[in-house]
Amino acid sequence: MKVIESRVQKDEEKMEIQEIQLKEAKHIAEDADRKYEEVARKLVIIESDLERAEERAELSEGQVRQLEEQLRIMDQTLKALMALPNQMCLFLFLPYWEYPNCLSVVHSLHTHLPSTYYLPGLLWALKIHG
Repeated sequence: MKVIESRVQKDEEKMEIQEIQLKEAKHIAEDADRKYEEVARKLVIIESDLERAEERAELSEGQVRQLEEQLRIMDQTLKALMALPNQMCLFLFLPYWEYPNCLSVVHSLHTHLPSTYYLPGLLWALKIHG
C-alpha cells in the first residue's frame, strides 16, 4: 500500500506542477495574444499612414509637374519679352505702309505670350494704319 500511496503522491505532485505550468502557459499565451493585437492595431495605423503619405506624394508629384510646366511657359515668355524691345523699335520706325507686314510678327508674339503680356493697342494701331 505504501508503494501505491507513494505513487499517488508523486502523481499528485506532478499534476500540481503541470497545473502550474498550464497556468503559466495560459498567461504567456494571453500576453502573446495581447501583444499580437497591439501589433496588428499598429500595423493598421501604419498602413493607413503609408496610404495617406503615398497620396500626398502623388499630389506633390502632380504639383511639381504643374510647376515645371509653368516654369517652362515663363521661360518662353521671358525669352519672348526679352526680344520684344528690339521688335518694338523696328515697329516704331517703320512707315505705316509696312505695318501689314508686321502683323504676322505681332500675331506670332501673341501666340507665344500670355494675354497679360500682349499689347492689344499695338495690334489695333497696326490694323487701323494697315
